[in-house]
Amino acid sequence: MITEKIEPLGSPVEIIFSFGKRDKKLIYAEGVVVWNRGKQTQDSEGKNVPAGMGIEFTKFYSLESRSFIAKEVDKWEKEYE
Repeated sequence: MITEKIEPLGSPVEIIFSFGKRDKKLIYAEGVVVWNRGKQTQDSEGKNVPAGMGIEFTKFYSLESRSFIAKEVDKWEKEYE
């Protein structure tokens, strides 16, 4: 996902995103910012690392969302075995 605003560590966030290849569903989730990088940097190999933040999901708003994500991940894992 892309955002223009980088939130501080520990900030609560609410996210709505589309998930799935064929049967897309809207997923409603809550999370917490666990890392952030305010500007692009370079890693130890000199490759560009973009600005951004990492979110740890803490809650999905329905069991359907959670089971749907699990099924989609299983499908993707089977494709790449």
